[in-house]
Amino acid sequence: MDNTNKFSFLRRFLKGHTIILPVDLADKHLYLYYEQNPNVDVSRVDITYIDAVELKIDYYSEDAQLIKTFKETGAENVKEITETLSSLYESGLILFKEKLFVAFSHKLTQDQINDLKESLGIVDYILLRDYNPVLQDIFSNVDPELSAMDIRKEISEKIINAAEANGCTYLYVAGEPTVVLLTTVLAVNNTMRVIQSTTQRISKDIEMDDGTIKKVSEFKHVQWRDITNEILNAFE
Repeated sequence: MDNTNKFSFLRRFLKGHTIILPVDLADKHLYLYYEQNPNVDVSRVDITYIDAVELKIDYYSEDAQLIKTFKETGAENVKEITETLSSLYESGLILFKEKLFVAFSHKLTQDQINDLKESLGIVDYILLRDYNPVLQDIFSNVDPELSAMDIRKEISEKIINAAEANGCTYLYVAGEPTVVLLTTVLAVNNTMRVIQSTTQRISKDIEMDDGTIKKVSEFKHVQWRDITNEILNAFE
């Protein structure tokens, strides 16, 4: 990857994300002008790529306490550091803090939240309903008169923009079929991974006071299914 492509990669892929970097790599490769206190154990460095001219660097102790925040500004300084980050990313030496954007008309269940962490390492998620309630209402009540182009411009693209603005690396979208399809394709085209929640329906017979039987269905989360690679394969 040449320098121009490296910088473009960082601007597109890392904006708003937190990069968790071992402190020895940060000290060795990035030279962030941090004057370490020899009595303080710096065990983790979080680097938030803000925009083309600013990086925010947070230093943490072993007990996850914030020690110091440092901001590197200026296009040339940031470019030099982001090129180094690209090289480290290609070498598999940096870890991204995964974040999920949820476009859904309901809340996530506790089983879904637990499985995000256990199976995908995702501990942070943003709900469309919290970030943009107006867009959530449009998403939940899609006008049947809208064309596919209108849906893409007025709903799907805005969802992707919201996800990127929050530094999300994963997307979960469930709802009106056209919205789901177009938003999914846009997400994959923007280097996001797309997941879907699978469920199992469990039916129970409950005897009522009058002796009648009422059938009740419960839906239990089974897994998060990552569909990103199969979407890419379908377009090959």
